[in-house]
Amino acid sequence: MGDRQTQHKISVSCPQDVPAPQKLCDALIDAISKDSPSTKVRRDPTGSDVALKPNDLAVTLHLTHLTESGIGGRLEWRTSESSEPSVGPTVDFDVMDTTMSEKFYPKFVQGLLKSTPELFAR
Repeated sequence: MGDRQTQHKISVSCPQDVPAPQKLCDALIDAISKDSPSTKVRRDPTGSDVALKPNDLAVTLHLTHLTESGIGGRLEWRTSESSEPSVGPTVDFDVMDTTMSEKFYPKFVQGLLKSTPELFAR
């Protein structure tokens, strides 16, 4: 167990070339915070360049597609112990009878986290 005075951090980086990029990143931060409530989660626009302390984590969301009918992507993460990022599976979230919008971001990122349980296995 680590020192209780040391709070571990998760830095999150998200794509900016999507509709409502702040809402996408907020959805990811909220979902991570629910899965890891004792960890400080923050947005980091520098992405993989962030300096990590032991047990800290840098998470980057990479989108594979964003269309009117869906969104797809994967998570990559790295720790101070490994310079090479770990890569999660690609997850697709499709909508029917409506158009893909920012209101679906929370469900998409929840699917990403469920498909990537090894993200928090550290």
